[in-house]
Amino acid sequence: MYRALRPGGPFVFDVRVPATKPIDTRVSTRVGDDWACIASIDEFPATKRLVRRIVTFRRHGRDYRRGEEVHELRLYPKQQIVDWLHMLGFRVRTFRGYGAYRLGPRQVVFVARRPGSMMKPI
Repeated sequence: MYRALRPGGPFVFDVRVPATKPIDTRVSTRVGDDWACIASIDEFPATKRLVRRIVTFRRHGRDYRRGEEVHELRLYPKQQIVDWLHMLGFRVRTFRGYGAYRLGPRQVVFVARRPGSMMKPI
């Protein structure tokens, strides 16, 4: 990314950071007239992973179709990501969201810029 950006160019992304205390498995359910979604989240502090399992059901004629997804996130402390970006040569700022849109309590937005002046549009 660093080499791909022009001087002043931004590299913007967000991550979820590890919990500061143990977290129990969480399960949530959402239901509509012709669909249902069940999601569970497990966090494994020893391996710095979060696993989200999502099962969906949606009506298809008289039957229901079932779908399943598993999302696995690797969790890194905010300061570790800042340090890595600095080692690569980026200037870094962190935020709690994108403008007025706020992310969850354990999500962080990183704006890393390659040093140099921004190129002015022609």
